Amino acid sequence: NSLPMPELMAMSPSGIQVSGDWLYLGLGMSGLKLFDIRDPRNPLETQITSPSWLSPYAHKLAVEGSRLMVNGNMAYDISDPTSPNLVGIAHEAIDAWNAYITENLVFIATKLTGIYVYRMNTSP
Repeated sequence: NSLPMPELMAMSPSGIQVSGDWLYLGLGMSGLKLFDIRDPRNPLETQITSPSWLSPYAHKLAVEGSRLMVNGNMAYDISDPTSPNLVGIAHEAIDAWNAYITENLVFIATKLTGIYVYRMNTSP
C-alpha cells in the first residue's frame, strides 16, 4: 500500500533520495526541494534551492551523511537540512552523469570524460 502524499503527487521528480527524516527531490528546472517526512502523511516542505547558472537543472541525487550531491558534480552540506549550503563544484566533471558518495570520497561518472574520484572534507 502506498501512502497518500498529495503535496508530492503533482511534482515530476527526476531525482529522489531519503536520508533519515528527510526527502530530497530533484525537480529539473524547478530546482531542489527538501521535505521533513517524520509524518509521511503530511510532508513539510522546508527548503527549495533555485537552479543556478552553474546548473539550471536539478536531477540525479546522492546522499551520504551530511553531504548531498546534485547533478553528480555539485556538493551541498546538509548537516542542517533546513538550510542546504553549496560547498563545492567539481568543474572537471561538468558533464557528470551520476555520483556515489562513500565516507569521504565521491565517485563521479561523466558522459564523455570518464570517472573522477574526489576526497571530500569529513566535516562541513
